[in-house]
Amino acid sequence: NRVATGGRLNAFGALTIDTIAPRAALSQAIADITTTNIAVQEFQIDYTDNVAINWLSLDGSDLVITSRITGETYTAVLSSVSAQTNGPLLQASYRMDAPGGTWDSLENGTYEVSLRGGQVFDAAAPPNAGATRILGTFLVNVPNVGEIEVTSFADTFNDGSGLISLRDAVEEARDQNSANTIILPAGVYQLTRTGADNDSVDTGDLDVFDDLTIIGARDGETIIEGQHGDRLFDVHAGAMLRLFNVTLSGGTSDTAGGAVRNQGSLVVTDSTLSANSAPNGGAIYNVGNLTITSSTIVGNTATIDGAGLHHAGGTAHITNSTFSANAATGRGGAIHSEASLTLSS
Repeated sequence: NRVATGGRLNAFGALTIDTIAPRAALSQAIADITTTNIAVQEFQIDYTDNVAINWLSLDGSDLVITSRITGETYTAVLSSVSAQTNGPLLQASYRMDAPGGTWDSLENGTYEVSLRGGQVFDAAAPPNAGATRILGTFLVNVPNVGEIEVTSFADTFNDGSGLISLRDAVEEARDQNSANTIILPAGVYQLTRTGADNDSVDTGDLDVFDDLTIIGARDGETIIEGQHGDRLFDVHAGAMLRLFNVTLSGGTSDTAGGAVRNQGSLVVTDSTLSANSAPNGGAIYNVGNLTITSSTIVGNTATIDGAGLHHAGGTAHITNSTFSANAATGRGGAIHSEASLTLSS
């Protein structure tokens, strides 16, 4: 007698080993996301095998979702399985939480949904694993509520020309008293209307009092330049400023934060802060909540502490970012921290 495990005896009595791997396919096309206030995306996957899928191998690591725009990857939680037993056909449902809580225009783009190789197994012994493969795509195309596009590089303010400067756009966002996004085409935006340490929008730094996102075309091609007349941005308590794909350069403060003084929440992503100066915090002075991701802080100076960053209070999280050639007379050429600070790559 012969005992076969995970295989079959063929007509001649020889053992045949099962080498066919499980297969995965979408049960139905993935719905695109085109409206606001959607918090999740759902996927239904059919798993098939010539013998049986091991249902216990299904979990939240099966799928990987990749943004074709940023390359970022996400996972999906397993919601349900059609049967809690091994079988030749099992349907699994998954859900992916939106990256920011709800899908919005910052996540617009095409996303690939793929089976992660070596994750889903059949019931053979030894088991066969499904191979990596793209199962499908979906599009996120959410309208941007409160979007303001800048149409002038000049540092004008309410000049009656019909063109919108960066300063005009910041004031328009402030007047609306709601979340807004400013779109900056590639180019150099020089802030020439000097007026140090004031809260007036028509001169000096750009004051942020609400929820504001500024998106440049690309880091290095969208430049906000201060010409050392004042700092560039002042984020007030309770406000939020998000910066994407911009370069902040030539900001100067007599007190703190050459490029940005943050007393609220500041998010800097895929951006560069260079050649800014202040006594404390040549580039950034932070007493609020700060997140820096995939950015470069280079060539900033401080006559006292923290040429790249003076973190004087609140929280700071810095991920996959470079601090280089920053110089302080006192402490912290790169970073001077007096509060909770997290660094990761």
